[in-house]
Amino acid sequence: MVANYAAIGVAKAMAESLIRYLAVELAPKGIRINAIAPAIVETDSYVALFGAKTTELVRDAAGHNPTGRGVADADYSNLMRWLASPEAEFIQAR
Repeated sequence: MVANYAAIGVAKAMAESLIRYLAVELAPKGIRINAIAPAIVETDSYVALFGAKTTELVRDAAGHNPTGRGVADADYSNLMRWLASPEAEFIQAR
């Protein structure tokens, strides 16, 4: 359990639920809905939340990734760009 995480945890759960409902509701109108659930990325907000433990948590997360590296900002921006492209038109949340 992470101290002071309730507001973020609840917001993330609500967003995931909303995405699932919108995907089904808007699909008949040709509107695709997707979401990306980020892993640990060392950002200012992450540092503010975890402080001195940040480096250890980022390193631990990288160790659980088969590539052996942590997630980079570009990993998410490239995925977002692809999901918004015509090549991903069959992909949507469910």
